[in-house]
Amino acid sequence: MAEPKRIVVAGDVRIDELDYEALAASDGARWERSTQARRVELPGDSLLLARLLREVAGEGVVTYDMPSKELAGAHAIRARASLERSAGDKRRQATTWRVGRFAGFTGPLDQSQTLWRITTDDADAELVVLDEAGNGFADAPEAWPEAIRQGDRQPHVVLKTRDTTLRSALASHLLTKHSGQLTLLIRADDLRAHGANISRGLSWERTAADLLRQLGANPALSKIGACNAVVVTFGLEGAVFLRRTGEGTDARLFYDPLSAEGDCAANAPGTMIGLQTAFAAALCATVHKGGPEALSDGVRHGLRAARLLHATGFGALSETPDYPKDLLAQSFARDGTTSEIALPNAGPNSDRGQDWSISQTLSGARLGVLASELVVRGPDAIVRGTPMAKFGVLTSLDRAEIEGYRSVSQLIREYATRPNASRPLCLAAFGPPGSGKSFAVTQIANSQGQTPIEKVVFNVAQLTSPADLAQALHRVRDVVLKGKLPLAFFDEFDADLDGRPLGWLKYFLAPMQDGEFRDGETLHPIGRAIFVFAGGTRNSFEEFSAPSSEAASPEGAAFRAAKGPDFVSRLRGYVNVRGPDPVYTGDRSAILRRALVLRSLLERKVPWLVSPGGTVAMDPGVL
Repeated sequence: MAEPKRIVVAGDVRIDELDYEALAASDGARWERSTQARRVELPGDSLLLARLLREVAGEGVVTYDMPSKELAGAHAIRARASLERSAGDKRRQATTWRVGRFAGFTGPLDQSQTLWRITTDDADAELVVLDEAGNGFADAPEAWPEAIRQGDRQPHVVLKTRDTTLRSALASHLLTKHSGQLTLLIRADDLRAHGANISRGLSWERTAADLLRQLGANPALSKIGACNAVVVTFGLEGAVFLRRTGEGTDARLFYDPLSAEGDCAANAPGTMIGLQTAFAAALCATVHKGGPEALSDGVRHGLRAARLLHATGFGALSETPDYPKDLLAQSFARDGTTSEIALPNAGPNSDRGQDWSISQTLSGARLGVLASELVVRGPDAIVRGTPMAKFGVLTSLDRAEIEGYRSVSQLIREYATRPNASRPLCLAAFGPPGSGKSFAVTQIANSQGQTPIEKVVFNVAQLTSPADLAQALHRVRDVVLKGKLPLAFFDEFDADLDGRPLGWLKYFLAPMQDGEFRDGETLHPIGRAIFVFAGGTRNSFEEFSAPSSEAASPEGAAFRAAKGPDFVSRLRGYVNVRGPDPVYTGDRSAILRRALVLRSLLERKVPWLVSPGGTVAMDPGVL
């Protein structure tokens, strides 16, 4: 009988000290009937990674012996955090423990770094897992496992690190001796921290294209390409997996089509430590079982493990906080959340990926069929894996619209968390007449769910003088005084005033910049508000702002005279609402936008045509 494959886990060692308040006893001494201040110590970094792997590999995992409390107290690095009672999402009652506040780190009592040794090291291990946290292990060869120090051994190596430049002694050794067997696991946030310009939470297409471009063009990340395989995680919702092949690099995106990066964490109060470690453990457990060829499955299992840990937290409130049991076993269950798709090649000088669309790739020439399915069965029954953004009753499948909607949503969410903001958040919305500009921004604003919002609408084309604008701003101020966040729409803000093109722009500058307006001789503060400028004569932000780049033309001169560049500089963001009609020749997504509009009209205007199962009985000829 063949011996089981061995896994060696090594790296930086950390002990996590978690403070929490246990429930008071119903009887006993006074102190027992008071809130109980408790502390629990849990393994961190490589110790946690080994513990999770032992769930599925048992004694096949070789790692450090867990140090005694006395030894750990004298020599270990410790992280301290306070736990809080938390819920699965913001609308539910607290059921679990999550981190409410991270207090920081403490080092060894004698300030000397202790590097732990693996007493039962296995030089013949087939899988070596390294958790490098920047605390000395990477630059101490004597602490590395024998399987990677001995030149004649070629185990599969998984390196989990936050050092995306790969300049440590450990990284240099692995790239020199084990690059053909090396899998690198890094976070997108760590790449961003080292200067990589990678978008966050706009669309999976844009995020993936940004990553590939940065890996090809950013000199600080050049060593990453020498690894045999690379996994880059994007929060709990997605990951990009790259593997070298005989023809180049195979790049695949794993993603949650109904979420963007950061959604899971934003929807559940509190944070969790160990999420990347849970991902690494599930990835390595999959490789241990199926070999390096199973890395792709390991990415899927890793995402599920990280999401499960975040959802579960440190366990039920009635129990001592701890990492969930059988986390990896649960992560191997079938996961209907994560989709997978091959990425187009987008090198440093390539424009490929800029307009690439997952929905069009999945449906291919079947866009018409997909549009019909949208009308008949609704957006929830579309092709699996098609990215979708939902804000209230607003739904979009169009990549460009999704990016615009999410960009505006991020700005509104961030602004809503600033109770002392003194200047308005200024946004612009453009689109053809009837495209739904006001509807779209209203749904996005109401979906932030943090602050009560009241919508007020003004048609600038119907105002006759700046005094009318002052009265409109008084109405905005009245909403602020009621304790609500006004969502003020200025429709047709680009209308003429007394025959002057864009004549109203200069009167918006002071309220936008200073958060106050003049009425007679008195200045009035506006307070916290959201201004939305909806275009009436231009169908896109690019069309509106184009004269800024045409300084020598009459249009450019007129735009400057109307204070157009000053107005644009005060906008924090914009969205182009495309509407149901094609916006350019070859706009293949228009049929999907039109199908969503039709489905929405059926549900709102003739709901009796929609069955309890969500199906609309409609003759194909009508579609």
